[in-house]
Amino acid sequence: MNELGTALRELAREAAAPTSGDPARVWAAGRSRVRRRRVGAAVVVIVLGLIGYAGVSRPMPQIVMPAGPVHAPAIPENIYGPNRFLAGVSKTGAPGRLAVIASTTQNDANRYYGRWFGITATTGRYVALDLPGRATDSRMWLSPDGDRIAYVITGPTKKKSYGKTTPDLEGGPLPLAPPVGIGVYDTRDGSVIHYRTLTDMGWGALDETSLSWTDDTTLIFAYDVAVAENSATAGGSWLWHPGSDQPRRISDTDSGDASDARQYIAGFPASVVVRSTGDGPPYAVVDSDGKPTGRTISYPVDGRGGNTLSVSGNRVLLVGFTAGSTRSKIELGEQAEGSSTVSFTPITTLTFPGFLGWRSSSTVLVDGQEGEVINGELEPKDLEQGRLCLYSLDVDTKHLTRLGTVHDSIDQETLQAADSLLSEPLVHGRKPPNAIEAFCYPLLVVGLALAGIAAFLEVRRRRRRA
Repeated sequence: MNELGTALRELAREAAAPTSGDPARVWAAGRSRVRRRRVGAAVVVIVLGLIGYAGVSRPMPQIVMPAGPVHAPAIPENIYGPNRFLAGVSKTGAPGRLAVIASTTQNDANRYYGRWFGITATTGRYVALDLPGRATDSRMWLSPDGDRIAYVITGPTKKKSYGKTTPDLEGGPLPLAPPVGIGVYDTRDGSVIHYRTLTDMGWGALDETSLSWTDDTTLIFAYDVAVAENSATAGGSWLWHPGSDQPRRISDTDSGDASDARQYIAGFPASVVVRSTGDGPPYAVVDSDGKPTGRTISYPVDGRGGNTLSVSGNRVLLVGFTAGSTRSKIELGEQAEGSSTVSFTPITTLTFPGFLGWRSSSTVLVDGQEGEVINGELEPKDLEQGRLCLYSLDVDTKHLTRLGTVHDSIDQETLQAADSLLSEPLVHGRKPPNAIEAFCYPLLVVGLALAGIAAFLEVRRRRRRA
């Protein structure tokens, strides 16, 4: 015990007295250190919040693609998929004449068809088609001259719900924007002409064959009236000259058919093919006023489905599935005068083809993937790459000429080209702005903030060491 006490006294004698200093200065230094720590912590929290917000937020489209050099109206050889930040017509105004419209495959706000965009015919500029009053899950149709877009619009309904689910009908709430009519957007001045009907639950969904432009100013469309989710009853077929008159119902006398609920598929030249409500042929070719020309087209159904049928003279082109095959093909038939029956023969090895229109009486513009016959079955040459390309097809020589590519983010079913430009020489096509350009400014801010934090922490570390 004595030894412990002696050791403590010796340590006390050797201890140096603290250096005297200004208490105010010591206090100020301590408070400054506390403030720096609090500021640093606040900056870190703010930067992390900005990074988190950028990762989960869905900002409105903001990139405006500058117009390129003006050229003769033309369709681009290469069609790219724009990013979701591309500015729309609601911000940029009317885009002018369009050469191409399509939608991307990504869902947007529960809309199956994704984000629609257009490519201008004379500058190649891309613009998002956020058209006013568009109904949920609705399509768009480009007029032959590229000056108008028809689309399904929303509006009031008598009821707010499909009702309760029954063994026969599926109920539930109506879509946020139920379809109730057709709108026609003018790409030259941005004006919209509407046709709406007031029903209990709106219209059923219109597919790609439910509406056709028969010429630059005439629409034929058919719609069904919804009676439940995924269920509808016939609503009729209509002829409309938007801006000139109200839609006129096509009567039984006009159509020569027992039912006036039908679908329409665009033909060539200014004519349409009318399909009745049955599951297959016969089809009737009608004029631009929806009246039968007397020509009908029949062929064995034999497993074909999802068909695009179009005519040029006595040629009949069919894009669809063949019995026993999972690959769609392009088939050509010759229709003899006075006969309605047509036999089809495959004319290409193109897989997953899409029909865009007739460039002349013997050539068509199509898209698809190059294929080859393997074990008697037509297969894509490179299924993993899945490159969709644009081709010109000569139906006489069966020769395919590759023109360009179509980006894999584009929904092939929705790709449309202005008919009036199909015979014109194509242009190369411009790339739209990418997503990095949308984030360049916020990324720069975040980068500078991170650099500032790093510099602050380095200075702090050095001061502690000193």
